[in-house]
This record gives sequence, C-alpha cells and structure tokens, in this order.
Amino acid sequence: MVMESVRTRFPAKLRWQPVVDGAEMAVLHGNPSQAGEYVIRFRTHHEIFVPLHWHRHDEHITVVSGPFAMSFDEARQELASGSYVMIPASVHHSAWYGAGTVVQISGLGPFESIYVDPASDLGDRISKQG
Repeated sequence: MVMESVRTRFPAKLRWQPVVDGAEMAVLHGNPSQAGEYVIRFRTHHEIFVPLHWHRHDEHITVVSGPFAMSFDEARQELASGSYVMIPASVHHSAWYGAGTVVQISGLGPFESIYVDPASDLGDRISKQG
C-alpha cells in the first residue's frame, strides 16, 4: 500500500500557470493557498526582480537551474544551480531571476508574499493558484 501514497512529478508533465508577466508556477505537492505543506516551482522566461518582501512562514528555496540571486540587508548573494537557502518567517528579502531560471520553493502554507512597499506588489497570484 506504500506505492499508492507515493506521488511522482515529472518535469515534462508539470502544469505551468502564469503568475506574473514572464513567470510561471507549477504545484508539485499540496496547495500553496491553504494551510499545510506545499512544494512549488517557478520558472522565468525573462529577467524578473521581486522587490523587498517577507513571508509569514519559513521559505525553503532550491535553485534547480539558471541564474538566481537574493538580497538580505542590501547584500546581494548569487545562488548557483543546486544551492539551497532557508529564509525564516518575517525576514525581509528581494530576489532576482535571470531568464530561464527554475527554483523550487517549499514550506507551510498559505504561501503569500507581503511587500514592504505595497505599491511594489507584483500582483502575486500564487495564493489564487491551486
């Protein structure tokens, strides 16, 4: 009966949904708009900057491929493919995605980005996905 509870997701079969212009998201596990565990992937088609924001829960990020950088306390940190970072809840950070970047994010939902400057909100539709 173990096999019945195993869930496998293959890259070619992921269902990508637009999030913002030039970026898409696929849900691998759970529902990021609800309480509970989730695993999502983002991929970009062009360079995207995510302004200073924070999350209510810890955020676990693994860089699958492509150029990716984050800034904490105005210090930019480049993260190569295969890199992992855990951002504790409430820590302010920004992110830069190069064209063709894929990152995997996991944590406890609901997943939402709270922008330090509400006017810089990217129109984040992650909480509406599921």
